Amino acid sequence: MRLLRLYSSILVLFFSVIVSAQIPTYYSNIDFSQTDDALKNQINTLIIATYTNQLPYTSASTDAWDIIKTVDLNPSNNQNVLLVYGYDDLDNTYKTDRTRSKDLNCTSNSCIGLWNREHVFAKSLANPSLDTSYPSAGTDVHNLHASDSQMNSSRNNRVYTSGNGNSTITAPL
Repeated sequence: MRLLRLYSSILVLFFSVIVSAQIPTYYSNIDFSQTDDALKNQINTLIIATYTNQLPYTSASTDAWDIIKTVDLNPSNNQNVLLVYGYDDLDNTYKTDRTRSKDLNCTSNSCIGLWNREHVFAKSLANPSLDTSYPSAGTDVHNLHASDSQMNSSRNNRVYTSGNGNSTITAPL
């Protein structure tokens, strides 16, 4: 019986440590038992209050390009970024590449074989709009990822659909 109590105590202690360790202190004032809208509003308020380092989309100093080159690095090869829609580096098709050299970002009009910045949520569908002409939600690097420029262009402003496996463009405009 003592052994069972000991195991039970250890198990309770173990799970309490795991559960408390999963919520970072940044979110300590968030009530995660709230309804969807109330929770979203509370997290939104937290982000607005703490998001103080807004970056420009493009500039001569640190900008969204620089951050993406760091946060989207391929953990297996830190000279490459992972592309958001990519799945095959070996099929000789740029649009399906999984990785690309971090230095092959597109800063001109001719971007074949280069990567650019893709908004996780289509910029044109956002309400309010995601403006990239000044530091704002449109330049927030949490909403941007490296993407093959051709795939990004082909996707246009379509919404994501449910699915798994290799990426394809399925929804009509």
